[in-house]
Amino acid sequence: MRMNQLRKRHKCACLMLFAALGADVSIQDIDISHRIPARRQTSRPNAIVCKFVRRLAKERVIAARKRTSNINPQQLGLSPEAQLSNLNIFEHLSPRLQELLFEANKYKRANNCWTRNKAICLRKPENDNVIKLVNLQ
Repeated sequence: MRMNQLRKRHKCACLMLFAALGADVSIQDIDISHRIPARRQTSRPNAIVCKFVRRLAKERVIAARKRTSNINPQQLGLSPEAQLSNLNIFEHLSPRLQELLFEANKYKRANNCWTRNKAICLRKPENDNVIKLVNLQ
């Protein structure tokens, strides 16, 4: 299959997922999409990376990502037996922020930790103030 046909299939797969989530995204909102190989060998298909043209489209998808557990395989054009338990949507993080998130998640049991707009946020249970982490210090 030619590269352009593969990219179009990846865009269509992303659009089907976004529509199933209820996120209003059009093909013009997607700059490029492609598969990336897994770091470790696995039986799962390779992840699809989707780069958005508009920040607002990305924010709509990120806001809807918690609804992935409500999607059934038929909504994505898959057989009813297909497993979607590993279906996740992640925001892109630089290697430095990935390391910071990893370290922050070590304390997740005592704290609440998440990413938002390429920032690592942390909230202690006894304090309602959100702390944006920028480094390990």
